[in-house]
Amino acid sequence: MAEPVSYQPDQDPKQRLLARLEAAPAEHAEALLAAYDLLQLLHQRGILDLLAALLRAGDDLSAKLLEQLTQAPNLRALRNLVVLAQSLTQMDPDLLRVTATAVRTGLQEGLFSAPSRASLWALARRIARPASRRVLWVLADTLEEVGRRWQRP
Repeated sequence: MAEPVSYQPDQDPKQRLLARLEAAPAEHAEALLAAYDLLQLLHQRGILDLLAALLRAGDDLSAKLLEQLTQAPNLRALRNLVVLAQSLTQMDPDLLRVTATAVRTGLQEGLFSAPSRASLWALARRIARPASRRVLWVLADTLEEVGRRWQRP
């Protein structure tokens, strides 16, 4: 003869969740403290307020953003930005750093130490220096390459 099967339903799902929630601080104390620290930093920096405002703006904000991004001048600007970013990824960072430093230094020295009445002869002597000729050569190469690429088919 068959024996009756005893069935006891599991604990209420809400009770199970509450029990897990009560045990969580002890089990995950380190992670919870790190999360509280992160939350405090986000609050102090105003990032939480910013995120809340963005979420409240919701669809209205995304619609306005999309409207602005799809206008022709903004699309061109984004495309140009992508092209510039791709160009920068292909440049040697050391060469770019040296060039940027040289341009900055040259502008500062030229603006603040150039004689008020520089003669053409003095300018010609400066251009004849090896460093100036090297830069002129690079500029000429660059102009030549741009000219080749701008040729009409």
